[in-house]
This record gives sequence, structure tokens and C-alpha cells, in this order.
Amino acid sequence: MVRNLSTSSDHNVASGTSDADPLLPPNSQNVEEASAAVLQPNDVPVNLLSMELDVNYYRPLYLAALKGDWATASKFFERDPNALTAKISVLSMTALHIAVCNGQEEFTEKLVELMPSDALEMHDLGFYTPLHYAGMSGNIRIAKALVRKNPALPQITDIKGYTPLQTAIFVATEHKELVWYLTKVTKDEPPSSPFTGRWAGELICYLTHAGFHDISLHILQSYPNLSTVKDTFGYTLLQVLAMEPSNFPSGSRFSFWERLIYQIVPADTEAPQFSGLPISMQSKTHVARAVLQWLKMWLWKVIDKLVPGIKRIRNKKLRHKHALKLVHFVCKQVTTMSTPEIFEYFVTHAILAVATISGVVEIVSVCLQYFPDLLWFPIENQTIMHFAVEHRQENIFNLLYARTAINKQQAYSLWDTDKNILTMAAKLSPNPQLSTVSGAALQMQREMQWFKAVESFMHPAFTELRAEGKTAWHMFQDEHKKLLRDGERWMKDTSNSCMVVSALIATVMFAAAFTVPGGNDNVKGIPIFLQENSFMLYAVSDALALFSSVTSILMFLSILTSRYAEEDFLRALPKRLIIGLASLFIAIAAMMVTFGATLSIVLNDRWRPVSIPIILLASLPVTFFAMLQLPLFIQMVQSTYGRGIFRPKKLW
Repeated sequence: MVRNLSTSSDHNVASGTSDADPLLPPNSQNVEEASAAVLQPNDVPVNLLSMELDVNYYRPLYLAALKGDWATASKFFERDPNALTAKISVLSMTALHIAVCNGQEEFTEKLVELMPSDALEMHDLGFYTPLHYAGMSGNIRIAKALVRKNPALPQITDIKGYTPLQTAIFVATEHKELVWYLTKVTKDEPPSSPFTGRWAGELICYLTHAGFHDISLHILQSYPNLSTVKDTFGYTLLQVLAMEPSNFPSGSRFSFWERLIYQIVPADTEAPQFSGLPISMQSKTHVARAVLQWLKMWLWKVIDKLVPGIKRIRNKKLRHKHALKLVHFVCKQVTTMSTPEIFEYFVTHAILAVATISGVVEIVSVCLQYFPDLLWFPIENQTIMHFAVEHRQENIFNLLYARTAINKQQAYSLWDTDKNILTMAAKLSPNPQLSTVSGAALQMQREMQWFKAVESFMHPAFTELRAEGKTAWHMFQDEHKKLLRDGERWMKDTSNSCMVVSALIATVMFAAAFTVPGGNDNVKGIPIFLQENSFMLYAVSDALALFSSVTSILMFLSILTSRYAEEDFLRALPKRLIIGLASLFIAIAAMMVTFGATLSIVLNDRWRPVSIPIILLASLPVTFFAMLQLPLFIQMVQSTYGRGIFRPKKLW
């Protein structure tokens, strides 16, 4: 059922399964049954193994292939030329199989030169050729050596009918360069026909799961039918994209600096192509622009080498760009279908439901731009708005937040059932969405914000309707009892800890007001250094630290004595905590300034440059406190006084 899914199990919407991995067949958790990419020796029946093999005779060659010892192997081949193609293991592997399996590049290249080209097609008990093993290990150098000797190798299949390309996609997902190479050298020819045959659906879906969207686009340019084809488990390319939120900006989490870098870095650093343009177009302006593009390309390549983190962010941005292109490509292909086929495709595979549950706002937005009528079609008796509220996907809810007729119709639909939109808002958020907010108190605040936002969408008369004797608000209270207790405990623990620090600062600063540096005049009792500028800094910072710490104590004390009702977590408690933390930060900073001013007064006559190291040392604890507490403080300010998480966005 769609409504029983969370983001972590969205893969089951179309297939109806509940816990199985999306890549596995129904009612099976056997990875080998799903991909059949690797044949384990323990799975081979004993009667199929090469038990007649003279193990002792071939052991030196076997060990030489494992170690890459070409000197020993070459002597063995000189003594026995038949060993070049002989089966030397109980799994019917040749020396080439063994060398490829262990990544012995130089050994493999020399051995390939000695072997006849057709011998490279020999397979073991799993019907794996050496190129299959090169695909598994992700070794592009070995793969090129094999294909260079025998260009027909990419078309040979294993016992399951998988080509080396499909094997690499299933197993070597970390070796994109190899997958690119095998894609280019593999042809869609019988009997394998990898791009149109039996396993074509698996190929494009596994490519998408691996995040190789640029390779998928390359294949779709030649075989556009793959954009809507199903794999053996009923999944399509667009459905797989909807299952993977990290393929899109809306499903990726970035820190402040990562977001800044993401906005700056280019998504493409391909070299400009202008040499083939007519002479009339090769103007000075065009050439200058091309030169600037070249310089920009090489600059980013240098930056990628020096700062790997920037390269990772740029690759992620490029992946997002290609994923969005895939969505547009699929939608354009779907437009060529008849109207019944279009709606059958989206409804049967629950594309919008999966995308909404996963929070992939890009897929929902693009699909509705191509097919606006999809908004009117419920999936398992629920609309997109219901899915967005149930799974707390605010980005998609914001698309429907405007008070239009269609959005109102979606909000009021199913009101007479237990699936109405306000009842869903009253339930506790799924754990993946709840865990994105730090602290039980802020989680409770987010839950209150969701309920109030949905409640404002409804007519006041509907908010008092009862189901099983309970209104939506009563259901909210029942669902959030544990979170309310956790939020109260989190608030009290935080307030107690901070109040201890504030009390210590207040005590020290109060005492410092009467024990000024240098002492007082014995006649009038006036501080001796009263006329010094550093003394005025001392007095002002001491007073500021005292007043701020006392304010902080009062704020934290008011939190400890609060009633802790659900409504208090919406604004009252976060507001007090914000004021308390801000006052505490000011108190700590002012205390360090007071300490620095005191040292400057005392040591000024002996060592005048004392102020510089004092400033540097005093700034350390303030900086550490800011680094540790600032993220929480900013999050509270944004969630309490910011623009809010509910902002209507334009869908069309």
C-alpha cells in the first residue's frame, strides 16, 4: 500500500511489497537471485567442478597468475604451450581468468598478446569470460586490452544472459569510467541485444540506481524506448528516479558552505568547440569568449585537484543536472503515448506518489507541467496533497499551498474518512522526516507548525468534526505525548546547563565590579585607573556581562517553570530559549573582554604589546562557543521568526 510507505521504503509503491529491496524479486532477499552478477564457488554443485584437473601440475601457473609473476608463467608456457588456454582451476578458469580476477594488469596484457583472439571468449563454470571479471573489478586497462584483441567480447553473455556491461553496472558501480567504456564498445546485436532485449529494463534501471545519469542519457538518445520500459520487477526509469531523492537538489542536504559552493561551481566543464565554425562566425569576440571558457575549464580542473571536496560537490551538481534532463526526456517520450496509456503509466507505477513520499519536488513539478490533469487523479484514494502532509514533504506541499480551487478541492476530498488531510497532520511525522530537525523541542515545534498550517487551510467548522469521539486536535495530543515529554526534558536539560554557566558569569562579574584592577584612591575611593581608556572598556564590558548573564538566568528560569503545553512549543518556549542563548553568548564575550582589559591595565607599563595576544587568546573560547551553539541558535531563529517552511510556490 502506498500510504504505508516512508521515504526509506518508497520503492514498494508500485509493486505492493512492504519491506523488500526494490532491486530484489518479490518475497526474496537473495542478492544473487536479483542480479546474478557473481557466481559464488560454494553455489556450484560438486559434480560440475573440474575434479579431474591435475591441481599439483598447474599450481605454479595458478600462483603466478595470482601474483602477476610473468617470469614464472612464461617459463611454464614455454614448457607447455597448451597451458595458455588450459583450465587450471576447479571452476574451469584459465590463467587469464585468474589474472583478470586479481587485477594483474601487466600480466594480463602480456598474456593476451600470446593467446589467440578466440581464446579470450573462453568461459568458466559461471559462463563468465575474462571481460566479465574485468567488469566486476572495474579495471578499465584490462578491459581495453581484452576488447582490443577481440572486439566481439562485449557481446558475449554469461549463464544468465548478462553482457560484461550489465555485469559492471550490477557490481562495479564505483567505476564509472569502465561503465562508460563498455557502453561505447557494446553493440545492440543478437543474441544478447543488451539495449533492446530481455535485460534492457534492468540495464537502464540499474544505471539510474547507480547515478550514472549521463550514461543513461547517452543510451536513451539511441534507444528512446528504454525511457518507459519496465524491468522484470515492474520498475521504470522514472520510478527509480523518484525512489532516489539524492538525485535532485531537493533531496540533498548541504551545509552552509556546501550550498554556497554548489551555487558557484559550474555543472559542466566541457571544452568549447569552435574550430568547426565558419570563418565568418569566428570573430574576435567569439574567439575571446572561447578562450575564456578554456581558461575557466582548466581553472576548475586545477581546483578539483587541489580541493577534492569541491570536486565532489561539482559532481553532485552535474548528477542533479543530468537527472533533471532524464525526467524531461521521459516525459517527452510519454507525450507520444495515447491519453489512456499516459494515465495508466503514471497511475499504475504511482510515479507522483513515490516522488511525493520521497520529497522529489522536481519530478512532481516537471510531470505536472507536462500533464496537468494528473493532479486530479488520486492514487489509492489519496491525492498528492494527502501524501505530502502524511510524509511531511513541505516543498511539495508548498506547490499546493496557494488557495486555488484545485488545491481546496484536494484538501477537502476524503473529509468523511480517516484519511482526511487534518487527521494526517495530527499524526506523528515519519521518523526520517522527524530526524531532520535537531532536538525534541524543535521537532515538537515543527509538528505544531504543520498542524497549524493545515488547519488554516480548512474551514473552522471542519476542525471540530469528530472521528471516534476525537477531534483532530485531540488526536494530535494523543499522537505526540511521547514527543511532548521528550521536548520538555530537552528544554529543561538545556536550560539547567546554560543557567549554571550564566550564574557563574554573574557571580564573577558582580565581584569584579568591586575589585577593580589597580585598586581605589585611599582618600576618595575612586579607581586609580579611572582616566584610562582600557578601564572604561573594563567597566562597560563588566556591566554588560553582568546584565546579560542575569537576563539569561531569568530566561532559563522561565523555561524551567513553564507549563509545557503543546502550544508553548510553537513560539513561547523557543523565543525564551533564543533570548537566553543570545544573552549567554553576549555575557561570555563581554566576560572575555573584561578579562582582556584587566590584563592590559595591569601589564601595560611592563609590556605594551600585551593587547594583541590577549585579544587572540580571549577570542578562542568565544569562537568555540559560537561554533558549537550557533547552528542550533540559527535553526531556532529561522524556525521561529524566519519566513517559515510554508511559502506558496508557483507550479505553472
